[in-house]
Amino acid sequence: LSRLFFGRSAEFLIAGIAPIGMAMFVIGLLFFQSVLGFKRNFPLAYKASNVVILLFLITFATFFAGFRYEANLVTIILADLTSLLIWIVTFLAVRRKFSYAKFLLAGWIITLLSSLVFHFRFIGALPNNELTSFIILLPHFIEVVLLSLGIAELMDQIRSEKQHAVQMHQIAEGQVL
Repeated sequence: LSRLFFGRSAEFLIAGIAPIGMAMFVIGLLFFQSVLGFKRNFPLAYKASNVVILLFLITFATFFAGFRYEANLVTIILADLTSLLIWIVTFLAVRRKFSYAKFLLAGWIITLLSSLVFHFRFIGALPNNELTSFIILLPHFIEVVLLSLGIAELMDQIRSEKQHAVQMHQIAEGQVL
């Protein structure tokens, strides 16, 4: 069935799933760093996320150096650490009343649930078939929708803060004159 949808690239996708997964997690981590303001709001998480990205890059290099099995195992561990880090920081952002973080948290929970299915397939607890192999794609679609809603709310928040700042500036200018 995968050959029907992906043609000749099916073998490459299956063989290269670890680097593709690594790239997805690094991009996701960079996204969350940016949207949640890791550097400013969560400095410890920012440092931890940079270490995880460095480890992903090292694992990426070992994959192409021929250590595919080992790289796959390390990728699973790093992916779990990345997921946990993002989940914790997003939860903290919700607790700190970041209005848009609730969408990020909901999207990330859906992604984690699909990752559990993927991991259960990897360890043999679920059958290895087309559905369990590509189960991670559907929740990513749902996650993209939720993340879009979160970003839209963040943009609205920034727009209202800007409008408030402009009003305060105009009031201050009126008082000076």
